[in-house]
Amino acid sequence: MQLGSTLEGQFNDWTTAIRYDPDGTGTVGDVTTIITINSLTLGSVTDQAMGTDFCDTSHGNLYG
Repeated sequence: MQLGSTLEGQFNDWTTAIRYDPDGTGTVGDVTTIITINSLTLGSVTDQAMGTDFCDTSHGNLYG
């Protein structure tokens, strides 16, 4: 929500790796996701979202 309006957006560049061992005990899997933050599109507020108050892409553009 921004100013009472719903926002829609997406990350255009991301990858996910899923590992699962059905015969394992305890933790039987994990998920790793890497998102290229600079691939965010969020309409008219994309630039604001990239700023230091939110995604802060000044330190690089990958989160994972």
